[in-house]
Amino acid sequence: IKTTVHTRIDSGQAAVLTTYSFSDGLGRTIQTRVPAEDATKQVVSGAAEFDTLGRVIRQWTPYLDTQATSYHVG
Repeated sequence: IKTTVHTRIDSGQAAVLTTYSFSDGLGRTIQTRVPAEDATKQVVSGAAEFDTLGRVIRQWTPYLDTQATSYHVG
């Protein structure tokens, strides 16, 4: 499930920050993507992989990735 949030940088201005959050079928966040200082990159955080019992089997520290609007682990 993808959730997109547009947040205004300054009130009354057109510029926004767009954040993408991805969750699995149980509502757990598996990845969040926010803009980085470099306009061609995003900071990916909260990336996690779960096993069939719902336990975290792999987690990633925040990292820079190319811009994307879909879920993938870089």
